[in-house]
Amino acid sequence: MKKNYFLFIVTMLLGLGSFAQLTGTYTINGAATTGGTNYQTFQAAVSALNTSGVSGPTTFNVAAGNYTGEVLIGAITGASATNTITFDGGSAGATLTNNS
Repeated sequence: MKKNYFLFIVTMLLGLGSFAQLTGTYTINGAATTGGTNYQTFQAAVSALNTSGVSGPTTFNVAAGNYTGEVLIGAITGASATNTITFDGGSAGATLTNNS
């Protein structure tokens, strides 16, 4: 019985530093609150990518608006020709896809 508790505690401690990888569709919308699948800035979205990486194709739909600042996107864990990262500005904007 003690071994089971020990294994449970070790498993919980190892999991504390991990984050779920991103996959699916998210938004960047400065007019909406951050949370769920929305980020208010490009910086916040890229920070999540840098921290978590991706486990499947990931798209950020960018709402109309003015976004300022410079964001450098480095190597993202999990990104590949299959697990693409796309920033989609919609019909009025440009689309940027990273096929690392």
